[in-house]
Amino acid sequence: MSGIVEPSSATAAVVRLYRLLLDREPDDAGLSYHVGLLERSGDILDVVTALTASSEFSARRNPEAMVSAPQPEPTVTIDRAITVVDVGAQRLSDQPHAYTVLETAGFDLKVIGFEPLSERLEDRSKAEADSSLRLLPYFIGDGSKQTFHINNYDATSSLLPFNRNLTDAFVELKDLHTVRTEMAATRRIDDVLSDSEPVDFLKLDIQGFELKALQGAETLLQRTAVIHCEVSFAEIYEGQCLFSEIETFLRARGFNFIDFMHAHRGGYVVPSGTVIGDRLLWADAVFFRHPETLDAASRSIQAMIAWHVYGKPGLAERLLTT
Repeated sequence: MSGIVEPSSATAAVVRLYRLLLDREPDDAGLSYHVGLLERSGDILDVVTALTASSEFSARRNPEAMVSAPQPEPTVTIDRAITVVDVGAQRLSDQPHAYTVLETAGFDLKVIGFEPLSERLEDRSKAEADSSLRLLPYFIGDGSKQTFHINNYDATSSLLPFNRNLTDAFVELKDLHTVRTEMAATRRIDDVLSDSEPVDFLKLDIQGFELKALQGAETLLQRTAVIHCEVSFAEIYEGQCLFSEIETFLRARGFNFIDFMHAHRGGYVVPSGTVIGDRLLWADAVFFRHPETLDAASRSIQAMIAWHVYGKPGLAERLLTT
């Protein structure tokens, strides 16, 4: 992957980009967000894209445009741990978890993770032995029995088979294949997490089975503030859900779609060997529950997630003042 920067140099790289593109030192929130973005994606071009898409960068090219000064972080009191439910919780070597920045910012986290691959569950348990982490070895879905396809790159393993008509057409997907299969009994989130505790951050990354998992979480969704869900725009797995289905489902349950993060554009396999990201294949989609349905504590946490995880100070301020 081109443009990879080691985590130890991420802060220095982001500072240089701020100086080059915005002609200033980064504010704390911006630095935290863009360092997190770089460490998650491993690609410095993602930070360049984010900075050049900002209104501040546009205003530097158009001096007549009005740009608000960076805002100080809001002062809020949060008297409980931030509860994270992580569906597809294996630890990836090239990126931190989406919510890690909250811990870096000094918030207490309570993480409930689901990871059916035993070696990945053990790997994360050892890596985060001192954290407030509870890992469960369940396949999350709709309660049905499914065939689990274990692939040569196990982060792509899925309860659905590859759609070879599509994957063979893309450079980054064509070499993926299933090594073996096994039967798996899925469990509904509502059956596993049946208490009434608020869920501040629900993250899903289960390779095309996300809608089935959400359909088995109707009760939990009613007490969830933010959803961070991997979504696809093409049928990489046979019969998988697409972004439009997930957005429609969550909108009907009181969630606003906010933004895409870490969008990936695939390069077609062509005779010339030219690899260009011509087609948007997947991204992480961010949804926030309508804030008027949340209590004060959950709303404050929602605002801090907007600020620290997604670098959206305007959204954070809106959540705290309306």
